[in-house]
Amino acid sequence: MKTLYHFASRIHMQSIKIDGLTQGAIPMGLFENPRMEYGYRWLTLNPEKAQSWTIGSTLPYDRTEFRATVTIPTSFECNLFWWLGFCSPEKNSIHIDLNDGGDPENWYVYRGNVPRQWIRSIRLMA
Repeated sequence: MKTLYHFASRIHMQSIKIDGLTQGAIPMGLFENPRMEYGYRWLTLNPEKAQSWTIGSTLPYDRTEFRATVTIPTSFECNLFWWLGFCSPEKNSIHIDLNDGGDPENWYVYRGNVPRQWIRSIRLMA
């Protein structure tokens, strides 16, 4: 089993408490032809509220207000991808901008939904 974290605002945490992680997308493609790839959920090894990817956010809510602790069962780890291994400059040059704004060595993407049963705890981080 692998334990990771997902951060979300109060607005988004309401549906996560009921349905698990069911929304999200990752940017893919080249700078000249970007696209959003749906069906992936962002996770991180970093449990701290201070997430560098939120710096400069203009959203009207705190994307790190809550932290969900997620345990991926071993039999489902085949759907879990380390971000730096998943993205490659040849296929996904958009990752260069993303990686500059955070700690990508801690990022994972999960292909599929993360059921509520895999969420071990939800913590208010404020």
